[in-house]
Amino acid sequence: MEFQVHQQRPRELRWFHASSMLFGDWGTSRLYVLGLALFYSAGASFYHVIGMCLLMTAVAWAYTIVCRCFQDGGGVYSAARAVNRRVAVVGAMLLFASYVITAAISAVAAFRYLGFTVEESPPLAILSIGAIGAINFIGPKSAGRFATIIAVATLVVTVILGALCLPHLGEGLKHISFTPRTVGVEWVSFVHIILALSGVEAIANMTGVMV
Repeated sequence: MEFQVHQQRPRELRWFHASSMLFGDWGTSRLYVLGLALFYSAGASFYHVIGMCLLMTAVAWAYTIVCRCFQDGGGVYSAARAVNRRVAVVGAMLLFASYVITAAISAVAAFRYLGFTVEESPPLAILSIGAIGAINFIGPKSAGRFATIIAVATLVVTVILGALCLPHLGEGLKHISFTPRTVGVEWVSFVHIILALSGVEAIANMTGVMV
């Protein structure tokens, strides 16, 4: 028996709201991945980051197709449902698990970056996730405004840091190296920084509320 479910949602999210939310979810990932790349790959991190950027570009292109074809949202779930409903259910469950795990790990890691202890970080992470949930509960437009403020502030700080690093660019380029290692070791190092891809599904799920 087929059941028809009304899926239309109020479209109140402008493109700049959505782009800010995507930046907060996906754009910031590449920032802290730089540290992971340097930790795992040392002087070869330059090449791994280039590879990550190429992969992110390919994934972003694929998601432009997903968002254009499934404008009511759903992302991978909607795309998989067009092929097989069981596959769509499995994909949705995996995405939900990914959201929960990514949010928890990212929040705890953020407070560790800020200098809080191992004992202090989990409670603060729970409070921060609760605060973000409260903002989203008010509505996507309110969350979009908040994300826009954060994105603009982050962009300003990034530009300032980039300007301060320019005098040291030449010295930094001298440290780019590539020490031959086994394919397995290189692959593991590369996979560690693919964490930057987490969050791209967010934009596909927002297409259902975008104007």
